[in-house]
Amino acid sequence: MERRYFETLVRALGRVTAERDEYARRLSEGPPLSTLETCPVCCDCPVQVVLSCGHLYCRLCAARLVNNRCHECRQRVSHLINIAGRDQSTRQEVNSRQHDRSQDARSEEDTRARVTTGGEQAGRLKAS
Repeated sequence: MERRYFETLVRALGRVTAERDEYARRLSEGPPLSTLETCPVCCDCPVQVVLSCGHLYCRLCAARLVNNRCHECRQRVSHLINIAGRDQSTRQEVNSRQHDRSQDARSEEDTRARVTTGGEQAGRLKAS
């Protein structure tokens, strides 16, 4: 009897882990947050929270869940994930990478200019 209970717990944990991995995958493959609709409940605030079932809501409507159940699919919500800063941090990371690339390109151009100028001066000295 104890073994069956343990096996049931292991299967349940496997399902929860698989569900978590699946909605994390869907979130990463989904459209950027800036293109998503507003909250489907209040139709006003932008989405900021992902429920454990994968549906998106604003923070206020997620806090007002009736009996901890999703408004759309009625599944019990076990946890929430805050995604409000996701686009901003991604945008900052992209801007930082672009800035680094432009600095690398400028320093490469400066190096080429110095090499070219140095080579021309060396040729002039030999010709003199």
